[in-house]
Amino acid sequence: MNVDLSYFDSWDSTIAAKGHADEHAGMLYVNDATIDRDEQGRMIVPRQDFVAANNVKSVLGFGIGYSGQPAFVMLFVFANEILNKQEMEPFAAILKAYQEISEKSVRDGRIFER
Repeated sequence: MNVDLSYFDSWDSTIAAKGHADEHAGMLYVNDATIDRDEQGRMIVPRQDFVAANNVKSVLGFGIGYSGQPAFVMLFVFANEILNKQEMEPFAAILKAYQEISEKSVRDGRIFER
């Protein structure tokens, strides 16, 4: 999702202390979960038992942070057909809309409470 995963290892010092999770947003796209591998040769979706049991083909992941908050929300879609990345990119707007309507609740500590 174009998010530096090391941030999650040091969440308290890099995000929570600064409250800038809104600086992070992105999309993950896996064309075919049964065969796609990362640059190190590892399966991108390591739970191949889940992939097989649910006939998963494409995987989409969208993530976005909250302004001034140490909160990050993600949405994953496991599809049973091959999806075209360019056709799926507009769906990131769904998560952006959720982030916008839930921003006040997050700020008020009503969801994603610390």
